[in-house]
Amino acid sequence: MFFPSYETMYSPNLVQRGTILDLPEDEIEGIDGLINYDYMGSAEFEFGALHFSIKRITRDWQQYEWFPIDSIVDADGRPLHVLCRTRQKAEVIDSIKIFASNPDKIRTKERVALREYLECQSEYAIRTNFWWDISSNSSREPQSGNDWMACFGANNMRRLVIGIKKVCIKFGYSDQGPSLPEKVSEKVFDLKVSDSRLVEVSWGGKLRKIDKRKVIEVQAKTDMIIVTVENRQAARFKEKVIAIPAPPSIARSLLFNILKDWPEINAQRKAHQNG
Repeated sequence: MFFPSYETMYSPNLVQRGTILDLPEDEIEGIDGLINYDYMGSAEFEFGALHFSIKRITRDWQQYEWFPIDSIVDADGRPLHVLCRTRQKAEVIDSIKIFASNPDKIRTKERVALREYLECQSEYAIRTNFWWDISSNSSREPQSGNDWMACFGANNMRRLVIGIKKVCIKFGYSDQGPSLPEKVSEKVFDLKVSDSRLVEVSWGGKLRKIDKRKVIEVQAKTDMIIVTVENRQAARFKEKVIAIPAPPSIARSLLFNILKDWPEINAQRKAHQNG
């Protein structure tokens, strides 16, 4: 096991996972309503650990900055945005790059799952788009900690900064700190398996349903899920190709996770291998 040495922060051992919700900015009142926290399963994440970290962040808010790491980009082309104290920036970047490429090099209490997100390893993994390092010097009202946050997309970082500014005011601290990232245009999508037969893909306000029993082939292409199904209304049961627009992360998640257990896909894959 490799343990990086740190001078400005502690070795990350408690990293809270979560999902930043797509809230309108005028509805953001703080952090708790903005982030859907994953259940981490260890007692160290309980008993006020998040509260102590946000207290330290708001106390030191004027020392914080946000920035993108352009070398860490998700399947939809969005760079990872980080919020941390300026003096800790270099070591925070080093830690995040390890989590993104070889997370076994840092032993954490619970898995960070950043690499799983980047590789679209599951539908669940691509929804976890927020990480918060709450590692500190003590479990009882710690006075110092790592207290960095990271998320994908400038709009999510913008929401995060707005939320923390609101908490600063609640705690009686100045909300003068990092500026707001500029808004960027992003496509809204959703993916879910509604029952044993259907997969629903919603993107750009359009909802498409795919009957898994009829799927013959799926190909992940730039911004499309290419689905070939049996068209029983056509003469001689010709195949029908349906192109469903979707972000690359959704296409990859469908292809590599949800579809891998379908008998039709397995049969096609086996036939291709034997061909």
